[in-house]
Amino acid sequence: KIEKTGKCSYMEMTTQTKEELQELFRNWLATQGTKYSVNRERSDLDYLDFFMENRENPNFMTRLVNFDNKLCGAFLAEIVRPDSAICIINKCLNGYEINGQKYGTSGLSRYLYFKACEELQSRGVKFMNIGSMGSEQGTRHNKEILRPRKKMSNSYQISYL
Repeated sequence: KIEKTGKCSYMEMTTQTKEELQELFRNWLATQGTKYSVNRERSDLDYLDFFMENRENPNFMTRLVNFDNKLCGAFLAEIVRPDSAICIINKCLNGYEINGQKYGTSGLSRYLYFKACEELQSRGVKFMNIGSMGSEQGTRHNKEILRPRKKMSNSYQISYL
């Protein structure tokens, strides 16, 4: 549905500047309210720096989505084994107005997940970890959509002191 609008483009991170991507990350964080701490911003920007420095590494996947000619989302993943990947970051502005400009549309974040998963599948990746199920609202729902199973197993997060 999003592709039919003709306003969406999914692409590799190539010529985007660090400043453009940092602004996207900060805008995304601002839309989350008090859900995340300042530490989240620092860790996300550190990941961004690392992925930008290692763009040429075939085990790192960096993808962006534009909607209506505006950068609206970034997806960073690492292929850790030939059949497995880890989603490090999926940030997408879904229909937010920031400084008088509207970014994205409903469903854009899921579109970015699906496009990235489709591409990873074509590279032989059969499993992707997209984050903890317990701490981020909607993550379990996305996991169920991306990898449907008749019986879901429980997942637990372990914290080390």
